Amino acid sequence: MHFLINKNKFSKVLNNISKIANSRNQLPILNNVLLRADEGKLTIIANNLELASEETLEATIKKSGVITIPAKPLAEFINNLPDAELDISTQDTKLKVKSLGFSASFNGVSAEDFPEVPELEKDALSFSLPMSGFRDSLQCVVGAASNDFSRPALTGVCFNSHDKKLFVAATDGYRLAEVELIPKFNDDIRVIVPTAAIGEVLGAADEGDMTIKVGESQMQFLLSTGTKITTNLISGSYPDYRQLITEAGDDTAVVERAELLRLLRVAQVFARIVDNTAVLKTDVKQNQLSVVAVESELGSNSSEMAAVISGADVSMAFNIRFLIDALSVFAAPDAILDFSNGKLVIRGNDSGSLIYIVMPRKA
Repeated sequence: MHFLINKNKFSKVLNNISKIANSRNQLPILNNVLLRADEGKLTIIANNLELASEETLEATIKKSGVITIPAKPLAEFINNLPDAELDISTQDTKLKVKSLGFSASFNGVSAEDFPEVPELEKDALSFSLPMSGFRDSLQCVVGAASNDFSRPALTGVCFNSHDKKLFVAATDGYRLAEVELIPKFNDDIRVIVPTAAIGEVLGAADEGDMTIKVGESQMQFLLSTGTKITTNLISGSYPDYRQLITEAGDDTAVVERAELLRLLRVAQVFARIVDNTAVLKTDVKQNQLSVVAVESELGSNSSEMAAVISGADVSMAFNIRFLIDALSVFAAPDAILDFSNGKLVIRGNDSGSLIYIVMPRKA
């Protein structure tokens, strides 16, 4: 194998893809990336059996071939090279890289034992949408997913259809984020996609359209850049969260979102000393919302801001980090806080479909 390729493009792909190939893989060859040079293009593949990414770059191919190379060392070396064309070739199972006086030789492994990227069923459900819409929607919800792998279903993002629309949702059992992904969707779907796969897609995302294919146990993302990301779906049932999404109640506060974030970040200085708890209080007569940090060894904090309050006065304790995470993903200038029905439902005052629910703590 022998090819010439732009350093920056090659480096960007290696950085994206090498996160899949990591030292936690039990099979040593899964720590490698596969390089295949053929017909004017270089294909780069990482596959850890749960998640696979395949990217294609234009290259000057002088001799076709295929090899697998340890991903992390190769990416680190390429990252530190000057911005110039790379001359890459193989001799037996060694990969040689040259550029502007720099050279290195990497011990590789034959590609024979490298796992193939699975193909989805021919009748797999397929739909397309703008990459920008996917990126904006998924960035709003993915942070609400759980990191507790003892409850695997909650560690993913649920793609589910409802009322002829497609939604994405994530929850860790204490908070829930949901947003509409496609407004007109006639198929039935309810699958759980690992957050690692979502992160890979967002990291490789560009502009243009993308196509999503959904099989029995896998989902595939085809990006306009030529990137193909395939992931196993998480088995198990996702919570029936839709019962938590209720119509607007009577006990609400409309606040300037950026100012509330400021109050919460100030309170967090005190709250994080203990257990990240802060109390939100509404005052109907004063049209005021207060953020109170639970007293700790450091001291205490109370801040107030103007708000449009409706209904009865409310006092609820929350994980302050969840409140900050929630308000940070909205784009609307004002946030509508609904304290009705024993939980906090946050919506924007714009036409966006994002809903964020945070369950209270015992004060």
